[in-house]
Amino acid sequence: MKRLNLHIGTHKTGTSSIQEALIDNKSLLSENSVYVLDQNGIVKPDNFINMSNFYKLDTTGAILQNIGELEEFLSENSTKDGDYVMSSEAFSFMFEYDSLCELKAILTRYFDSVSVILYIRRQDEFAISFLQQASKGKNPESYMFGNTKRALPDECMSYFYDKYFDYYKLCSRWGDIFGDENLVIRKFEKNCLFNNDVVDDFFNLIKKNIDLDLSCNRANESSGFYSVKVGHLMKEVNIPRKNRIKIIKRLDNNIKSLPSRSEAIDFYSKYRQANLKLNERFNLDSDFCFLFKEDFSKYGDFSEDLWNEDSANLAIKKILELTASNLNYDHIDTNLIIDSAIALEDVDLKKSYSLMMIAHKSRPNGERINKKLQEYEKVLKKR
Repeated sequence: MKRLNLHIGTHKTGTSSIQEALIDNKSLLSENSVYVLDQNGIVKPDNFINMSNFYKLDTTGAILQNIGELEEFLSENSTKDGDYVMSSEAFSFMFEYDSLCELKAILTRYFDSVSVILYIRRQDEFAISFLQQASKGKNPESYMFGNTKRALPDECMSYFYDKYFDYYKLCSRWGDIFGDENLVIRKFEKNCLFNNDVVDDFFNLIKKNIDLDLSCNRANESSGFYSVKVGHLMKEVNIPRKNRIKIIKRLDNNIKSLPSRSEAIDFYSKYRQANLKLNERFNLDSDFCFLFKEDFSKYGDFSEDLWNEDSANLAIKKILELTASNLNYDHIDTNLIIDSAIALEDVDLKKSYSLMMIAHKSRPNGERINKKLQEYEKVLKKR
């Protein structure tokens, strides 16, 4: 017998930490007839069967492609009897019925049974964390939800809302094809998780009494207000990821970018009835008919995702400190200074102009620098 545990996410529910624990314990699991399916022996969680070779993402979601490669991968790596684990959030982006049917057809050729495991968290919390991840410039978060600088997604992306934030539709798609009895749906709330931890909970689900090392770092923690705001600004003007990371690391990550209480409730309320239908269909929670605790006390009366004088000045100060530290070296990272200036354009154009002048001294014939200086001068003269 070959049984597959297919972990499909969702995003921002500890998936990277689960994957890291699987990789860390791969050899020990294999000794106990639990086989971790990761691509080409790559042990970095970012490359963990992420389906990059097997799917494409477009306006309809994730569509299977290179089916032959997926078939070959499974035929080579699922030859023994036992339990298998495959994990990728990309599976939860498979919105179309035909794609899921195709996936099932492939999996059932190699496995006698397939259990689909997914974690869900309250929609407002999920959306906020998802957009914080998007500010880092990673796909598919950026692709799916654009480059909004607010804590919650823009309404213009509503096509994906119904496909992804509506858990009833999401789970029903999988249940209709793989069978409701084969879906394991868990709430991403500490008090609902085994040992109050998602990694412990996942390994408890696959029911393997093996002495494992589950002490891995809990990956992909949320970004703070400054990292999110400046990250989106830099991504919008295509600043290279290497320089974005340098700048973001210098920013305060303790203050969170949050909507107001009323904004969070409004967003969540759109999916409240869907949560009720999900609970009724899958019998998930007898205590909360709408599944989640409806406590919104962590939000304030006003939005905490907009610049004010103090927050803008602090962000500018941190970026200027980073730029100043570069000026102390024999080799000035002019590109980093340019990117810092561009990151501040929407916050303080005068500071951007000053930084670009520093870059100009280092690279007086730089076409990009001179073009930006001309743009800044035109705007500043009108003020």
